[in-house]
Amino acid sequence: MVPGSAAYLAHVALECALKARLLSRDGYASAEALAEKQPRVHAALFRSTQGHDLAALAGYLRLNAFVETQGKPWLDDDCWKRMASSQRPYSLRYGAEPVAQASTQEEINRASALVEVLLQGLKTPPLRKKRRGTR
Repeated sequence: MVPGSAAYLAHVALECALKARLLSRDGYASAEALAEKQPRVHAALFRSTQGHDLAALAGYLRLNAFVETQGKPWLDDDCWKRMASSQRPYSLRYGAEPVAQASTQEEINRASALVEVLLQGLKTPPLRKKRRGTR
């Protein structure tokens, strides 16, 4: 895989995990439930550039304190600063930011570790069964 593409996908995975933790923390079973109760918050998280900003999402979640309690001060180093850059994920998605293989691997490892921490203890809501004859 091309380093930029891999770094982009790591960003997307981490973004999804941050949003899942935010929804869970605030008692919402889904993004749709949030949209019903707080449409402005939903729009900010799921329909704006702010929803792709890892630094903003981490701030809403107080992620630094969350990971430090687990002995992992991950948000103070160069890897996180790259990942949470205001140019991301667009600079990766559109190929404007060259990413070295070593940096990409570091970001994938960090995203993987953060996703594991963020999703720990979350329960997935049951999937709704579709009625016969519907798509």
